[in-house]
Amino acid sequence: MKVLSFGEIVFDQIGDSEHLGGAPLNFAAHAQALGAESFMLSALGADDLATKALHQLQAWGINTSKVQQFDQYESGKVLVQLQAGQASYEILSPAAYDFISFDAQWAEEHQSDFELFYFGTLAQRNAQSQRALFDYLEHMQFKEVFFDCNLRQSFYSKEILQKSLQAASLFKLNDEELKILSLLLYNREQSEQDFCLALLQDYDLKAVILTAGSRGAYVAQATEWFFAPATRVEVEDTVGAGDAFSAAFCSNFLNGKDALSSLNAANRLGAFVASKRAAVPEIPADLKVEILG
Repeated sequence: MKVLSFGEIVFDQIGDSEHLGGAPLNFAAHAQALGAESFMLSALGADDLATKALHQLQAWGINTSKVQQFDQYESGKVLVQLQAGQASYEILSPAAYDFISFDAQWAEEHQSDFELFYFGTLAQRNAQSQRALFDYLEHMQFKEVFFDCNLRQSFYSKEILQKSLQAASLFKLNDEELKILSLLLYNREQSEQDFCLALLQDYDLKAVILTAGSRGAYVAQATEWFFAPATRVEVEDTVGAGDAFSAAFCSNFLNGKDALSSLNAANRLGAFVASKRAAVPEIPADLKVEILG
């Protein structure tokens, strides 16, 4: 599987320490670890953080040939404040990933090279990156387009969500996001099942995947509604767990597994990552075999 992951590369800054992340990057790293060939389509500054990021991406095996660099913009940063064990976040703007540009020649040369395109909402907060996103979707062909909701602060709108859903074939969200989207898209609160089935009816989606924390996860497909219970672990840090979940689901689904089998595999990897203190921990060989069947 070849994956093209579009969007933000950021550093979470907690005091004097910096932690590389961003959902599109975490997804690409987990997909690569599961045997995919991941390309990152993003932008960084021409700063020390960019050097660190590129070094780590290359160490993970991610192709960085489409990571642009700009002198005039800084690499993405998120300021994290910890008070009484609770974290608050400030996503700085502007950042380099707000200015991703479309490369028409590259898109033509690689028009049908990738099975999967991944994107979210944060990198659409600026018109330039949003234009680039939909230019790539218009000019390239993918077996599946995975839209991972990942609502961040106020960097989303009804229009962004509707346009993204229209472009996607697979959509993932969590139970907290569902409450927001139900009101935003349908002007009313709906049950989890009713909302996900409504999306299938209103958009050209193959599946809607809903994560529900310790309860487990659901997937709606056609008129069917499946549930997979959570894998029980001692949780250390949930950062990156949702992205690992997404990567495992896509790796299985694109390899011909059914939605429920893909959901169970996704739960397994998401739980493993939540049990570690890293967003992209090394996956043991036996766990990879278990996840990929």
